[in-house]
Amino acid sequence: MPQNNFNRTIADIADFEYKITADGIILTKYIGSGGEVIIPRGHDGLPVVGIGGSAFEECKNVTGIILPEGITSIGDWAFMCCSSLATITIPNSVTDMGDNVFEGCTALTAIVIPSGIAYIGDCAFTDCINLSFIDLPDHIASVGDSAFAGCIGLTDIALPKGVANIGDFAFYGCSSLNSITIPDGVTIIGAGAFCECVSLTDITIPNSLASIRRKTFCDCIALTTVTIPASVTYIAEEAFKNCPNLTVLCPENSHAWQYCEENGIRHKSLASADK
Repeated sequence: MPQNNFNRTIADIADFEYKITADGIILTKYIGSGGEVIIPRGHDGLPVVGIGGSAFEECKNVTGIILPEGITSIGDWAFMCCSSLATITIPNSVTDMGDNVFEGCTALTAIVIPSGIAYIGDCAFTDCINLSFIDLPDHIASVGDSAFAGCIGLTDIALPKGVANIGDFAFYGCSSLNSITIPDGVTIIGAGAFCECVSLTDITIPNSLASIRRKTFCDCIALTTVTIPASVTYIAEEAFKNCPNLTVLCPENSHAWQYCEENGIRHKSLASADK
């Protein structure tokens, strides 16, 4: 495997197990020595088009990865538990990323998601404890279950306007998260989505949402204000369990108003709050 002047390993095909498909080469297992790895563009006239499932799983000596333009897919568990992986460059040619792709990548600090990705997979970044920056493209429509669970380094995140679905436990245990923007257009926020986000102080539910599911904001002990519109017609049991500082702002006689009355939650009329 040749080395360049920047102490990066320019991987060749001998560093991988792979399979050949009609579209090109899919790398199925990395067997190289690690370091910062530059993935080859192709071999014998065939392009590298994909990183297979578990291809780098538990490659603890890999510190960085540069994927070439032309790769279109990254399989499930592709980089799972690469505990030394601090940086990765993903080209805009990638349009499909699987589940658990970066789960347990505890050294990863920042990532830019390619513009063609529409879905953040289940457990995609679970327990990436040092992840502090993520750039999501405008075309993201869905954030999978537990996608960012346990990302204790995240302090804020702005979800793009195209997001419609936030999965169950998507941000569970993001203990440093103090700000999140939920765009109008979100129709589903899953159970436990923000449970144990102990630094989150306020949140506004968009008019597009009809229900708040079980334990969505459970144990958000710093949460002081949640604004709930009249569009919300269902709030599940324990949606705001152990939120001792919470005041709900909502229209009088709305479902949220009645829910607060029945469950002893402090609440104020949106009209009076605006004065």
